[in-house]
Amino acid sequence: MAKTRGELYLAFKKEKDPKVRSRMLAVHIVRIRGFGIDETAENLMQCPNRVRMWVERYDLGGLDSLRDLPRSGRPRYTPAKASDRIISDIGRSRITPVRLQQTIREKTGRKLHITYVRKIMRGNVLSPKASQKIHIRRASGKAVRNWQYDIKKWISRMESEGFTVLMEDEAFFIHDAAAGRKYWSPVGSPVTVSYTGSHRKIAVYGSVARDGRQFFRTYDRFDSETFAKHLKDLQAHFGRVAVITDRASPHRARLVRELLKKNRGIRIRHFPKGSPYLNAVEECWHQGKRILLVSEYYETFSDLCRAASLYYRTRRFNLELLKYANRKPKLFSKNF
Repeated sequence: MAKTRGELYLAFKKEKDPKVRSRMLAVHIVRIRGFGIDETAENLMQCPNRVRMWVERYDLGGLDSLRDLPRSGRPRYTPAKASDRIISDIGRSRITPVRLQQTIREKTGRKLHITYVRKIMRGNVLSPKASQKIHIRRASGKAVRNWQYDIKKWISRMESEGFTVLMEDEAFFIHDAAAGRKYWSPVGSPVTVSYTGSHRKIAVYGSVARDGRQFFRTYDRFDSETFAKHLKDLQAHFGRVAVITDRASPHRARLVRELLKKNRGIRIRHFPKGSPYLNAVEECWHQGKRILLVSEYYETFSDLCRAASLYYRTRRFNLELLKYANRKPKLFSKNF
């Protein structure tokens, strides 16, 4: 036991543990300098009971007693085989830390911290991933490649006959605020946006030509009648038109087929099923909805209609149709 100031000072200088050093300092003030427990605790900003305990430990066992004894801690979780079995029972493909934590507690009675559960999952070669949407009716790679080969010839033939080649698509804009974009704001100040809860919507028809010209119109619904009217408007604006569009039922309705038979100035070619990534107009909807709907509030439905009409009447997208039509299906089949 270091009973003199010099011995205690040397032990204090050699000690590396900051906790033990603070305890030695308390002992020095009380036993060497003769200060009281309360005064020492106030100077060191410690609890008096804590200082009293350190002094008593020093009196009984010397400086060595100021160090904490090794603690066994909580017993480690069940062996690796047991955790592997539990994870296998749940399924390795779609599992969450919370679900595994609950299952371990049900089967073993152990309540593990969520951080340790994630450590177990990483030890089993699992990692967090965001789910990807895969269209159940997407076109095969071979079908897309065959279509891309044929569409080049079809576009060349249509343009040689004096047709304007366009890609066409429709999108719905709902009178409600959408979430998704992140904003920065001062700490403690949440970003809020009002919403109506309305389900009213407008249908926006969009067409983009190879030379960069655009044609957008808004309708109150999407059906064969409005699509036929849109085709006539395209013909009035561009002249003879060759439209590439998807296989939605209004595009293949009897009314549209009859219009094509009577009017030889309109031609239609369809995309392969389940391949919206080939349509350049999809990019117009992606950009427009992000600007018009995400965290935006419209007091009335008419305000939304005017905003959508103004945006697509003045926005220029400058899209290359052939660049979209020649996209590789393996790169986009999981991203729509």
